[in-house]
Amino acid sequence: GFGAGAGVKFDGAVTDAEHILEQLRASGFDGRILAGGTRARTQEDLAQAREAPKEMRQRESAMWRGLFLRALSLTLPAFLLAKPLANVSPLLHEKVFGPVTVHILLLFLLATPVQFGAGRCFYRAAWRSLQHRAATMDVLVVVGSSAAYISSLVSLLAAALDPSHTPFVHFETSAMIITFVLGGRTLEAVAKGEAADAVSALMKLRPSRAIRITSKSHEQDGGIDGRE
Repeated sequence: GFGAGAGVKFDGAVTDAEHILEQLRASGFDGRILAGGTRARTQEDLAQAREAPKEMRQRESAMWRGLFLRALSLTLPAFLLAKPLANVSPLLHEKVFGPVTVHILLLFLLATPVQFGAGRCFYRAAWRSLQHRAATMDVLVVVGSSAAYISSLVSLLAAALDPSHTPFVHFETSAMIITFVLGGRTLEAVAKGEAADAVSALMKLRPSRAIRITSKSHEQDGGIDGRE
């Protein structure tokens, strides 16, 4: 799922890091190769290896937050126009062409960037999932939001072609689905980042050296986990 991370060890005689990275991206995941080649060799590389997951979590959290705020800035006006403010002004019910009013056209213009702009990440993830014959949450989001958007668009086009047809649109519903899920992904990324930081802080408290006292009262100083 989003926010998960893992390290990969491999046999250099069988494959290489570039091939593994290519396969990861083909499967819908992202990754990076640490400095120093296929493994970290210096203290600087080790420090980078420890900081890399934190940087990735921060970028992921910022990405979801940005998408959510952009979607919210359009979805909130669409929701208000569709429900509480639908009759706030006679101007909203002025006909633009046929039975299509300013109100309906505004809902269409507000929902479309949310559906195919902020929601584009769900379409990409859903397509990758379907390629691997898996129905993930992204597929459900795309199906639900697309059903509301496409049915509204068909009704809008039908009204434009046939003035006797009364359009029934639910553009705000498709935008709200996308926005709610983006909000959930934002909270999930923040929570995972805080949990990972807490675990990392606890791991730093682990001592690097220990003294073992044998039965002959002989003290032996050595590193934990083979470290000297």
